[in-house]
Amino acid sequence: MTAKIPREKCFRCHRDLSPSGVISKAKRPLFALLPAFFTLLVPAAELRVEFREKISTTRPGHPPARAENTLVVVRFGQGVFYTIRNPNVKFYDIERDVIIETTAGLKVSEYPMLAVLAERTEGLIGSLDTYRTMSRAGVLKENDRYAIFHLETRYALQSDIRSSVQPRKDRSGESTTFSIDGKHVASWTDSAYKLRDGEMALFKKFLIYEARLHPAIRKTMLSHRCLPKQMSFRYPTTTGLKEVQWSIIDAGLESETAYTKVLRDALPAQADEITRLVVEELPHIGERALRAADFDKMFAKSIDLRYYLDAMLVSVEFYLMSGQQTVQALQAIKPFIEQDPQLIAYLNGLDVSSRSAAKASMVRLAGINRTNIFRQHILDVALADTFKESMKYRAAEELYIKALQQNPYMTGVWVSLGDLYYRTKRMEKAWNCWNAAFAMEKDHPALDPIKERNRLLSKSFPEYF
Repeated sequence: MTAKIPREKCFRCHRDLSPSGVISKAKRPLFALLPAFFTLLVPAAELRVEFREKISTTRPGHPPARAENTLVVVRFGQGVFYTIRNPNVKFYDIERDVIIETTAGLKVSEYPMLAVLAERTEGLIGSLDTYRTMSRAGVLKENDRYAIFHLETRYALQSDIRSSVQPRKDRSGESTTFSIDGKHVASWTDSAYKLRDGEMALFKKFLIYEARLHPAIRKTMLSHRCLPKQMSFRYPTTTGLKEVQWSIIDAGLESETAYTKVLRDALPAQADEITRLVVEELPHIGERALRAADFDKMFAKSIDLRYYLDAMLVSVEFYLMSGQQTVQALQAIKPFIEQDPQLIAYLNGLDVSSRSAAKASMVRLAGINRTNIFRQHILDVALADTFKESMKYRAAEELYIKALQQNPYMTGVWVSLGDLYYRTKRMEKAWNCWNAAFAMEKDHPALDPIKERNRLLSKSFPEYF
């Protein structure tokens, strides 16, 4: 089903557009009639596409919500593309595998593309588990092709239930329609604009990240190697079933804009607590090296003063920074463990193997008298670990950040904070924390699970990169 396109005005020459949504040959501006090969001579040419985006939401038993109607501009450059929905811009740097979001020229976030993929895979796994549980309970129909297809469309990923989600394709002239058990799920009409190889690669990424299309539908669309002049697709959300209609107003090649060049460089950031730690503190590598070199002196001084818990905390902090085991330090402190009840409480408070163990450890750590303890931020890290395993995520987040404000070079804490964000489905922040950890100590053992996760995602979904 294709929406009827009203007559519009061209954004460059202000002439009428044909009902198909693309400038008719008779009404195109003169420069649009130049041979296509001439545009290839323009350095750093970008494909600019302007379209109308209409989004409507329907909920069972409710009247249709008012449709959103937005003008969207997409530019496909050299290894990058970005979408403009004023005043918001989302910039995809394929070469660096990062996404930058800006509002009114101010960068509000930057995160790896892996974060989007992780969010979708976790979402699809969780949704399918819920669906299977409800179908076993008789609440939902088992193996409902339409329901499963919509779940996969919501996350733009294919599940392992491949046999039940292949949509039926109907082709009529330039139009292609997909349906599941007779229910329309997506359709589009091809335009006359044929995509070149570089544009094809970027257009594929655009469909992956900006359009909630089922992989089977996306694959068919890409096989046509041309821009769709009209497209509609549906996907479920927590608020109802969304139907998106795209209608191209204009498309053509232009020289690279100054805006693209600006986006390639660093934009001013609207820094949150995490960003400030990364941007303002991490460049001071000399300070970090000095502090790491002084750990032996700190440890020896704590032993001499009989501050045995502080000596242990010095050893733990060194490990969190470098990932190097401190066996000698532990051997040196072992004879004094029984002499310090505070140290015993700390060691017993490190058990977070289960939720009940974490809650018991929380009580032990909270009971430590901090009056004469110099490295209290390491106690905060241990306490944050117990909060995290007890699912008190807000309290854990605050303590991790508080500890990083004292020492932003603790790689292990960045990893733990990233794990917290991953568990709470804040994937962008999770990967930003892990990237900070990689920048400091890429061989830190705490990063091994992150490396394995990244490897599996990249291997399983190469089309995302």
